[in-house]
Amino acid sequence: MIQKSGTNSVWLDISFDGGGFAGWSDSLSSRTISTVLKDAIQKTARCQADLEPCTFLIEGCHATHFFVLLKNISQLPDQFLHKINRCLPKDIAVRSFSFTTFSGIFDFQISYEYHLHCISQPFLENRSYYLNPLPELFHQKCSDSFMDIQFEKHDHQMVIRISGECLSSATALETIAKIVSQKSLPAYGMYIIGCKGNLFLPKISSTTSVCIPEPQWFYQ
Repeated sequence: MIQKSGTNSVWLDISFDGGGFAGWSDSLSSRTISTVLKDAIQKTARCQADLEPCTFLIEGCHATHFFVLLKNISQLPDQFLHKINRCLPKDIAVRSFSFTTFSGIFDFQISYEYHLHCISQPFLENRSYYLNPLPELFHQKCSDSFMDIQFEKHDHQMVIRISGECLSSATALETIAKIVSQKSLPAYGMYIIGCKGNLFLPKISSTTSVCIPEPQWFYQ
């Protein structure tokens, strides 16, 4: 067993394709991130998983870096990453983990991306939102006391990045819809890309990390 003296929790950095999950909840009647992850932890670490996500998660939203606190645990089995990822389905993976004395979720800066494209492209189905023409946004960055917003626009593609303290995925999606002058946007174009806090920044040891590539988009 891997043992860490003086620690009582573990941070998990996970990635997932949100299309096959009904959000995060602990519902036993739906396939959710929480239930799938708890089942894999129980099989791998032989314990009941007490999990707390870094933010509220809406159904359909994807993540490249989503932090989950596994509480009240001080040890994990050898080759934990390999074992748990073998137990998980292909649309979710634990990228890395870190032992911590941190025991609760406080105020975090949550960062998101929303992807849009204006050409027909089968590789982007349920990965990016088709909008033609793309909106004309004249400032590359704007900020207020609650959110920081940046965007990049190329010939056929736009990425809007938004971050804010305790910013939920629902609020982020509503804000992005207003930015591009849409009544609503589907969640499949949005990605949680990271979280950090003033008092806490998940530190992932290089000895426990797995090299998982970020999504690559194909444009003509």
